[in-house]
Order: sequence, then C-alpha cells, then structure tokens
Amino acid sequence: MALYSSESSRAWVSFKDGVWEECDVLNSSEQQLSLKINATGETKNVQRNKIGFHYRNPSAVEQADDFLTLPNLDEPNILHSLRVRYWAGEVYSHTGPILIAVNPWKAVTIYEQTVLEQYKAQKNSKPHIFGLAAKAFRDLMSARKNQCILISGESGSGKTESTKFVLQVLTAVDENKTGASASICSQVMLTNPVLEAFGNAKTLRNDNSSRFGKWINVHFDRKGTIAGAEIKTYLLEKARVIHQSAGERNYHIFYQACQSASQHKFLQDLGLEDATTFEYTKVCLHANNTDDVKSFERTKQALHFIKFDQQSQTNIFAAVSAVLHTGNLSIEEDREGNSTMSIDKHLQQVATLTGLTPEGIRTAICCRNITAGTDVMVKPETKEKAMQCKDALSKALYSKLFDYIVKNVNVALRLKGAQVTMQVSVLDIFGFEVFQQNHFEQFCINYANEKLQGHFNEFNFSLEIQEYQRENVQWSYDDFYFQTNTKCIELVEGKRTGMLALLDEQCIMPNGNDETYCTKLKNEIPEHPHLYTAKMRGMKFTLKHYAAEVVYDAEGFCFKNRDPVQPAIVELMHNSKSSYVQGLFQTHWDRMQEQLG
Repeated sequence: MALYSSESSRAWVSFKDGVWEECDVLNSSEQQLSLKINATGETKNVQRNKIGFHYRNPSAVEQADDFLTLPNLDEPNILHSLRVRYWAGEVYSHTGPILIAVNPWKAVTIYEQTVLEQYKAQKNSKPHIFGLAAKAFRDLMSARKNQCILISGESGSGKTESTKFVLQVLTAVDENKTGASASICSQVMLTNPVLEAFGNAKTLRNDNSSRFGKWINVHFDRKGTIAGAEIKTYLLEKARVIHQSAGERNYHIFYQACQSASQHKFLQDLGLEDATTFEYTKVCLHANNTDDVKSFERTKQALHFIKFDQQSQTNIFAAVSAVLHTGNLSIEEDREGNSTMSIDKHLQQVATLTGLTPEGIRTAICCRNITAGTDVMVKPETKEKAMQCKDALSKALYSKLFDYIVKNVNVALRLKGAQVTMQVSVLDIFGFEVFQQNHFEQFCINYANEKLQGHFNEFNFSLEIQEYQRENVQWSYDDFYFQTNTKCIELVEGKRTGMLALLDEQCIMPNGNDETYCTKLKNEIPEHPHLYTAKMRGMKFTLKHYAAEVVYDAEGFCFKNRDPVQPAIVELMHNSKSSYVQGLFQTHWDRMQEQLG
C-alpha cells in the first residue's frame, strides 16, 4: 500500500460511536488504512468502511475562532478545536452565524460591564454571547426585520445563564432611554429571579436547571428604544412538584419560603416552616452555591418591582404553602378497601389557605361522583386513586400559580399603546436529557429538542441552498452529508401509528395502560431504525435521538399524558371563598363547562 501524497499523516479514528482517537496514517489505499494509535502505540490495519475516519487539521489552525476557516470541518476536529480553545481560556467559538459555548464551570471575568460596552461599540470581535446579542440588535435596526436567537444544548450546558446575558445586552443597547423605557429594562431583567425561583430546580447535573421552556419577545420602537416585552412558557415539569429523584430538589421557591419562614411572620402565618417538615421537599434540602434565604429576598424584591403588591405576594405564598401541606395529607384505607382521610393540621391548613372546608377537600379527594341520568352517586375511591387525586391537585395548583405569575409579569411588561414595533426573540428551552431513569418528562423534553434540531437542520440547509443559487453553483442533495432526524420526528408524531398517537389512543380507552402501550409499540412499529423494542425488558424501550440513544421507562406514561384533575376538584376550587383561588382555576372551569355542553 502506498500513502497518497495528498493525505496528511495526522488523523482521527473511531472504532465505536462517539469515541475518537488520535492516530497517524502509515499507509493508505481506497479500501484500507494502516494506522498507528497514538495513545497505545499499537498499529492497526483496518478497512475504511468499518470505522469512523477523518484527517486532522494542522496544529497551526486548530485554535481558530471561526471553525468555517478550518480545512476539515467534522465532528472530531470541531471537538478538538473546542478543547484546545477551552484549555486556552476561550469558551466561545463561531461556526459562521452559530455561536458555540462551553460551560466554564467556574467564575470568569468576561461578563463585566466594560466587556459589554466593547461589544456594543463593536470594539471587540472575538466570539462572545454579548457579540451575538449586539449583532441581533444591529441587524434589527439596519434590516428592519425581526430577529431570533435560539439557545439550545444539553442539560447543564449554561442555557439559562446565556439567556440572561442576551437580555442584559438587549436592555443595554438602548441609547435613548426615557423613564418609562428604563423601567421596562429593569423589569425585564428582574423577571429572571422570579421565573428561576418558580421554574428552576436542582437536578443531578445542574443546581439551577430550568424545568420549563420560555420564548421571550423584546419589543423596540423604530428608534431602537425598548417598548415592552412578553414571555411565553412551555412544558412546566409538574411531576417535580410531587416527586424528586435522590439528590434532586423541588422548585427553588419551596426552599426559599421554608428557610425564610423563621424571619418573616407572614410566612409563619401561612403555615410555612422548615423544609424537612414536608414530604415534597425533604428528599434533598440543599443546592451548591445557593443561599435560599438571600434568594428569597431577591425574589420578593423582584416581585415588588414587577408590580406584585403585598396582597398578591401573600396570595402567591399561600398557594405555595397549600401545595406543601397537600403533600402531607394522610390517606389511609378502611376494611372495605376505601380511602379515608383524617382531619389533621395539614388538612385544616390547606382548607384555610384555599378558602375551602376540610370536609369538602376530603370528599373531593377520597370520593368520586358517578352520574347516571339525573342521579349522582358518590363512590368511595381506593387509597391508590385518592393518592393520585391528591398529587394531581398539588400539580394543578402549582401549575396554575406559575401561569398566574407569568400572566402578571406580562401585564407589567406589555406594550403601552398601539405602537408598531420590531422585536428580538429569544428561545430558551430544556436541554436534551439522558438520566439513569428516563420517564415521560424526559420523553417530552427530548421530543421538543428533536423538533428544534429538525428546524435547525432545515433552516441551515435552506440557507446553504440559497447561497449556492446566488453564486450559480451546481449542486445536488448528495453534496450535503449531515444526517437529518426526520425519521425520528415522524416516528414520534405520526398521525395513526406514531408514538404519541398510540399513547393518546391508550389514554382514551377505559382500560388503557402503560403495559398495553408498550405492546402496541412492539406490534404497530415492529421494525424501525430509531425504536428498539425487540429486546424490551418490562416496560422499557430505546429511542435513538439525534443526540443519543435513550432508554425510557414507560411506567406512568398514560397517567401523565392524561394529566387528570378530577372534575370534583375543579368544582371545589371554583366554589372557593377565595377569589384568588377561584381565579387560578377559572379557565379550567370554563373549559370543563364547555365540554359538558
């Protein structure tokens, strides 16, 4: 075998997915390679089509800040350049219009106000999140077209912080601030501690993980003055309210309120006490680098500045306390197998906080109304069903509290008057998640990321085609080597035999359950390159995403997809003596009445 003169001797080889090793090419042909593995010194003769192989970039260009300038732009060379730049203290890199960020996992000095001013004035061209946000604003003003920044990445990669840095720039670029616009700028930034308190939590990978997705529109008038903003939220992880894995916490606000109760009488009056008291918070009490008492003060100040008065704040923390005490409700079973609930201090507290009676709450949780014609019968529930109803109430109450907060934040940030504006939008959504145990929440999160990746591929593919057309370059689909994830998306969302369609089918059937759902997956989708069910153990299946293969446990899929809140619970909340609690459930009540005709 002769080594082609056009080939460099430095290369990367992969004998299994995701693992790249440095090597030198000793000899080469069209079918075979003779490689010396640098780490071991071993020589291997391999066939090209049996391995992953790419030539390595010259060391002189490996630290380039824009990867489009690299001779070889592929997975191992991009990963290596990121590593080389990271070692040199550079956490940002460009790939054309795409900014790649590597979480530094330590305090760095590249986010000072002086650095922000440099990027505003275009005096610094190094890759940076400040530069990306400043360019989005300049393009908005020059092209008069709305801009969008999509922040994506796996859990713990720094998306939440990146979103805050983007907002920091967008609220600082306005050179013509009036009192009103300055107030909006401050309120936009103060949404961060509020949404983080109620929507973020400690996970195994991240002490401040966003457990919801958000789309933020920042509006500017024709002069570039900030005119308002709005926030849309998606997929709040409601299951976290009632259950956390070992080493993970519930939402920050629970610990902030509990740990601050000894210093605030109004919290004590609402029944809040140490987090060790409550079932929903005692799994894990602390998060690294987090002072819950100081965080509570920041949250409270931010709520005040965003126009939540003292009564509104009291209502908010009353709902927080009600959720915690609901988790402590004691449900037992009598001799007939029916659920029972004693009227203890927790039930009394929930009743007081929600404007209900203990008896009414007990009946709504432990019994079910059965309608036959004009007759209504009350049937006792089993302990298991009552526990599910209790947890569904907790999730519904917290979810509606979260929606209430976001709604009122938007009222504070909304546009004043009917002015025509342009906008820069920021999408910050969950990162791709792969845990030891992956459930329905991870399935939804990873599906959302799969859709985003599909949009990203299509968008960049269309941009490349447009550039080819402008330059009159002849091209074909074979010129594009990246693998699309269309098949995976179609597998999940197919109309009749897609995974979501089959799940919905189970949820509307009287006896539909997780086990039957898994059987349907095997029978209806027997052979698919992205779904492995042939060797399923129990109710587990493997889905091949664009980022990784994930093993999901289907236990709880049907229950969580139904997301049931018993009509009796909704009616109970609608009849509350508290107008605040009524308001939280008003939309749900109206929807239920429409369905009843």
